[in-house]
Amino acid sequence: MDIRDRARQDVIFGCWDEYAATNLSARFGEDPTQGYEDNLLLHMGTARQQANDAIKAYRIDHDVEKVYNAVCRAYGNLLKYAAYYLGNLDGHGIALSQRQDFEKALSGHWFEPYFLRLEDACKDIAAQYGAWTDQSLFEVIGDILEDIVEEGGIKCSQQPDGRLYMDVPFTAATMV
Repeated sequence: MDIRDRARQDVIFGCWDEYAATNLSARFGEDPTQGYEDNLLLHMGTARQQANDAIKAYRIDHDVEKVYNAVCRAYGNLLKYAAYYLGNLDGHGIALSQRQDFEKALSGHWFEPYFLRLEDACKDIAAQYGAWTDQSLFEVIGDILEDIVEEGGIKCSQQPDGRLYMDVPFTAATMV
């Protein structure tokens, strides 16, 4: 696996594991919904800056593996926190529309389309639990990560010789 495949796998299985765990455990103990929501909101406010800071550092050290890992970690963690929240909501039978403060914060935020795609992906995986024949349902989560990373400033492409090329345009470090 190359660096991109490793990042995808980490986020795919991290998101699914957390979604499934919080969904299944929602019926036990105290309700952690507000805590998950607060944590997700915090990371919605910091993930882009963490990624931008890593890209700015790349301008000095030119370590492409380091910047890619840091950007994937920032956005991958955001996706994992979203998966915690989504699994917990589903486990409690709470619709997103019932969390009006969160819905308001999400509305118009750069993360909104990715959050909604992650919600669909996790629900699709859960709906087909026990009938999976391949990893295609899970790959959707990896695609979401790659789309966020690209929007956030790192464009990856496979070269004809099989090597991975990463372009880190200068303007990406100023995105908000």
